[in-house]
Formats: sequence, structure tokens, C-alpha cells
Amino acid sequence: MIISHKTLRGHRAPITVIDGSLNGLIATGSEDRTVRLWDSHNGRAIKCFHNCFCEDIEAVLFHPTENNFVIVASGDQIFSFDIRSQGILCSTPLDCLGNRKDVDGDFFQSINAMSINPHIGTIAISDDSCSTYLVPLDENGHFDHSKPIKSLKRIHNNIIGSISFNPNPKLHEVFTGGYDCQGCLWDLNRHRPLRTLEFQPLESFSNSNQILNPPFLQCAGYIEGGKYILCCLGDGSVS
Repeated sequence: MIISHKTLRGHRAPITVIDGSLNGLIATGSEDRTVRLWDSHNGRAIKCFHNCFCEDIEAVLFHPTENNFVIVASGDQIFSFDIRSQGILCSTPLDCLGNRKDVDGDFFQSINAMSINPHIGTIAISDDSCSTYLVPLDENGHFDHSKPIKSLKRIHNNIIGSISFNPNPKLHEVFTGGYDCQGCLWDLNRHRPLRTLEFQPLESFSNSNQILNPPFLQCAGYIEGGKYILCCLGDGSVS
């Protein structure tokens, strides 16, 4: 079977993140500190967001219910953009959130992962402090600066590499996985952990404490409508 493909060219450094929309658009973020939008049907770049990021792009997501909005994480800031803005080049975000404290008085640090819950209008971001922050997002692509930012803390002791909201709207839960070889299921109503998982290494050097291929939890996702969580580990296994 012959599979056709297109090559999208435009970034000047490695691409770090990618997301797709329901209407056939692709968003890519790169170490060149730009985000580009592509038409998947013809392979052409239709917009470039630039000159507003001071660091590499760590995450890019289309708004799950309003695909005209793109959410971007770079450094210790998150940005929202309206893709309907005039022109191909855009350097003015619709909204920006950074240098903010949570309810405990802690500032964001460099962001590592991001996810959006379409049911309750919330973005979850994790940063270098091994914490996860819950940022309110409205249907117009704006962050609610008036509401306090709540956080999920004191479980992980290394960088969180994956955040996944349960797609079941009746279950207000989010799952975080980190480079501490742990996963944690959180109750979003009480902002407390429901369950933690510790993944054990499959092998190590004899007479040594050094681990071969530690089971870092590098990505995770729900299947069957939120019934199961798949965890992809650094030792090559899936739990």
C-alpha cells in the first residue's frame, strides 16, 4: 500500500511540539521560538506567531471546543492567540499569563507540560517546581485573571512530563506522570491525590544501584472514555 505524505518546511530549528484541530489545521512549536499554523490539506503555512516568546516552545494546544484559539506555553508564561487575526505574521497574543502567584504565593517556573479540560474550562500546567497549576480559561480564549490559581503539589519530586484530564465529564480528575517514576490521580474538586502509582525498574546493573532504562513516566493518556489510563515508560513498557 502506498501512503502519500507532505513535508512541512518553515521552522529554522527542531520542532518540539505539535497539535491538530478538528478542521484540519496543524500547530507546531519549535526551538526557533515561533509557532506556525499549517493547512494539512495543501501543506502550506498560513500563520506564524513570533517575536513574543523569550524561550523555546514547550507546549501548543488548540482550544478543545473553540478551534479558533491556540494556547502556547513558553518559559514561565502561557499565551492565547486568535488564529483569525489579520496577516500571516502575528506578534500580539490575545492574552498572556505569567509572573503569577498561586494561592500559596508561589510563582510559575519554567513550564514543562500542559493540558486543557474542555468540560470545566481549565488549563493544567506543570513546571520545574514539580507542581501542577490549574488556570481558568474561558470560551473566548482569555485567562480569568480575577480567579485564584490553584495548585496540586507535594507528590512528585521530579519534573512532571505528562498531564491528562479524564475525558469523562462526570469525573473531575487529572492524571500527572513524572520523571520520579510516579503517576498520580488527582481529585479536582478537592485538589487532593486519589491514588499514586510507583513504577519499578525492570533491570539494573549487578552489584550496583545504577538502573538501566529507569521507568520515567514520559507520556500518559486515557482510553475507553476515561476508564483506563495508559502510561508509557522509559524502560520501553506500557502500563
